[in-house]
Amino acid sequence: MSNNIVKSKTFDASLISYDEPKANSMGGKSIKVLYDGRAFKAQTPIMQTWGVTRRLDSDGVTTKGFDMSLRFDPSDRKSHKRFKQMCIDIQEKLIEDGIKIVLSGLERQLRVENW
Repeated sequence: MSNNIVKSKTFDASLISYDEPKANSMGGKSIKVLYDGRAFKAQTPIMQTWGVTRRLDSDGVTTKGFDMSLRFDPSDRKSHKRFKQMCIDIQEKLIEDGIKIVLSGLERQLRVENW
């Protein structure tokens, strides 16, 4: 992959991996989603949105990021269908991997408790 931007027509969910969990200043944890070992960035087709919202840090002033609500029109555009399928594939992969991680953690915990 010559650049870091993933296109829906070449997307392969099996290339999704994860960074180690990191604690944030509020006590929560987050995990970065990687694609082919690098930061995951996806190209979207031109489409309508319900809007873009600025996400603020806990101080209420500093911009932490942006959230965008996409609108999938029932169109025949191939690019929209491919992008929607990519989103579905990502969701399914994250759920599948999350379940595996939780189950392996429970398995380890049960082994320790029953040892």
